[in-house]
Amino acid sequence: MRYIYLDEAGTSAKEPVSVVVGIIVRTDEHWNTAQQELDRVLKAVPDRYRDGFVFHAKSIRGSKRLREGWSKDDRLRLIADVAMIPAKLGLSIALGKTNRVGPSQEIVDRFELRGQF
Repeated sequence: MRYIYLDEAGTSAKEPVSVVVGIIVRTDEHWNTAQQELDRVLKAVPDRYRDGFVFHAKSIRGSKRLREGWSKDDRLRLIADVAMIPAKLGLSIALGKTNRVGPSQEIVDRFELRGQF
């Protein structure tokens, strides 16, 4: 069995590119190790932000709410450490990208697919 964790970026109308990335985890081989590694890395989150913390790179990088007592370098290091987990564990990564300007956007517009992907 496999778990596939997906995330997308570039879904607002003003963004010219949409990207979907997936991490493929073999549950019997990788899940426990991946969870332990993520737990280890997330210990770098300052105590004041841990309760209810959700990893979201955009917020960690830019949110003014997360700046007090957490330096920019430390926040960027956390993002990098999380991003390196798949490579460290040899996990498979799936990636899809489309330009939303040009032919791809024409299809979205023609078939009224906006907001459906």
